Amino acid sequence: MSEVERHLVRAGAARELPEFSFRHPLNPDASEIHLRTLGAGTGLERVAASLARVPPGKESFVYHFMGFPAPGPGHQMRNPLGGEHRDFEIGYFPRHEKRLVRTRTSMAIVDDSALEPFVPRPMK
Repeated sequence: MSEVERHLVRAGAARELPEFSFRHPLNPDASEIHLRTLGAGTGLERVAASLARVPPGKESFVYHFMGFPAPGPGHQMRNPLGGEHRDFEIGYFPRHEKRLVRTRTSMAIVDDSALEPFVPRPMK
């Protein structure tokens, strides 16, 4: 197998990958997405690449920020998705005033009103 082929997922192989179906908890009635993870099979370690299928009339996730420095323009994806695999990530859902806190092993949704400012105090 060539170096290029080792890092390539062909359409037929992608159809055989396990599919993870998901409804976003902040809009479960409108959200429905079916994902097939492509990154791991190509050797990607930090970048997440997925093939996403969004049924007609459905949305992928709630309106959120992604891929832009915060504060930045919000968006809602309706096309194939990608992102980064990190040990810790925070997603922001401005219309819901909530944040998603994700680690490799857990996820939590937190109200912005519950966030407390951190002010470092000089050591004496």
